[in-house]
Amino acid sequence: MTNIDWSKLITKEMKETQRIIALMGEVTAEQGRRKKIADDSIQPLQDDHDTSDADDAGEALLIAWKRYRSALSKIQQQPGYPTAVEWPVPPN
Repeated sequence: MTNIDWSKLITKEMKETQRIIALMGEVTAEQGRRKKIADDSIQPLQDDHDTSDADDAGEALLIAWKRYRSALSKIQQQPGYPTAVEWPVPPN
């Protein structure tokens, strides 16, 4: 007769929970990577804005990057999160 150690039992639900947790970690890491790009792009544009050195194109680009960064911060609010994430498109 085989003894079963029920404490080592892994259910489908447990596997799915672990998959979702791992997926959330991947999405959060990608979100952080994209936010860093946005932050690095915003900083010089913000400096130009703050010192009144920005032209109209620079001001428009600053707003576009800030909107992109704001959209990134709302990824977790998407209905399909974390299994179906729609990433915002960064400005050109």
